[in-house]
Amino acid sequence: MDNSQLEQTSSPQPMSLEEAKNVMWLHSNHKPIGTLMEEGFMTRDKLEWAAAKAWDPRLKEAAAVILAASGESTDKQQQSKSITASQVDTSPPPIDVYMKLSQAEQTIWPLPPFKGQSIGPLVQSRKLTLKDLGWAIENAWEKRVRQAATVLMLNRLSQAINEPDDRVTYTQTITGGTSYAQWKQIQLSTIKGMIAGAICAVILFYAVWIAIRFITHQYALIIPANKNQAIGLAIATVIAVIASLIVWKIFDFFNDATLVKLDRAIQNYNKGQQGEDKVADIITQTLDGTWILFRNITIPGNDKADIDMILLGPPGIWALEVKNLEGEYRNIGEHWEYRIGEKKELMKKSPSIQAQSNARKLRNFLRADKINEYVQPVVVWANQEHTPVIENPTVPIWLYESLPEELGNIWQKDKIPQAEITTIKEKLTKLCTPDRQNAKS
Repeated sequence: MDNSQLEQTSSPQPMSLEEAKNVMWLHSNHKPIGTLMEEGFMTRDKLEWAAAKAWDPRLKEAAAVILAASGESTDKQQQSKSITASQVDTSPPPIDVYMKLSQAEQTIWPLPPFKGQSIGPLVQSRKLTLKDLGWAIENAWEKRVRQAATVLMLNRLSQAINEPDDRVTYTQTITGGTSYAQWKQIQLSTIKGMIAGAICAVILFYAVWIAIRFITHQYALIIPANKNQAIGLAIATVIAVIASLIVWKIFDFFNDATLVKLDRAIQNYNKGQQGEDKVADIITQTLDGTWILFRNITIPGNDKADIDMILLGPPGIWALEVKNLEGEYRNIGEHWEYRIGEKKELMKKSPSIQAQSNARKLRNFLRADKINEYVQPVVVWANQEHTPVIENPTVPIWLYESLPEELGNIWQKDKIPQAEITTIKEKLTKLCTPDRQNAKS
């Protein structure tokens, strides 16, 4: 056998379209790609993402094959338009939901006048309208209420749904209490109240003093005892007016220089908290019950750290630094910069360095109990409208719009024994006890 024949026999055969459609998608929706295409879940954007970024080489190749085939079949798709409407199934595909219909009907409605009653009977009796369900989907505080409202609205609209398997459980969330963003909002609001109260007290004191002086000398102002007293009172009145203007200017200065800045800082921390809540919702809806999400964890000791989120599951441990910033940002390596007008400024606290530092401190904390698992640092960018430019990042950057795919990609294989997961869970849960939370505050 010559070299050319040897090369032909040893070179791998390219994947066929049928083989590509049988390749399984990410763990977040672990079905064959062809099945997901038929269900309407698989879009071209998802395939393009997988062809470029999927960690599994077989999934990456399958996405590329399907994309190439879809490009070649464009002419055939144009010809298929001649099919009559009666031959085409126009019914919408079933929608995946995260709660069974029976569970949704048993969920308790949180608002008066039906507070405490099951949602199912309220919807059946038309006491709750589609408008009420729509409000709950958008604004309900509890995740269970939002999911129940979604299921019941789809049912009212006669939309087919795919209920979750009985074996599927949700990601457990354990919180360490008040987050850093919430704590800063409380702190800044307290400072703002103290400053505003002090200014109001000064103005009130001065107004009372002016009133007393005016009442005391009212008669003398009308009928002055002599010319000198009249001149003195006139001068005192001018001084009082000038002093009032000065006090007002001081108040205006503090309002612009201090109170407005405090309001802006409070709003920024509030946006940060909203970003963390959105990311937590995606995680709990994407991953199953084998995962635990810890929120607002403070690592104690000299190597103290405030970690937004810790994700623990069979494949490993992730320390998540969540950012919900507005404006133009750029990540180069471990450095982050933002644009102010025509200038670019480096961020004082790099999110990448923060994530690396938190992962290192968490790893050291676990090593104290001889747990030698690697902790992967990640920056999660929660703002869809202001996506950063990313160049050669030293730390993975998960964008909000691709977060489900990123979460599906991390599940390659089980690396941590269940017994060790239990130990880590117990160790981190102890940081969430009331005594620990009081010590943290």
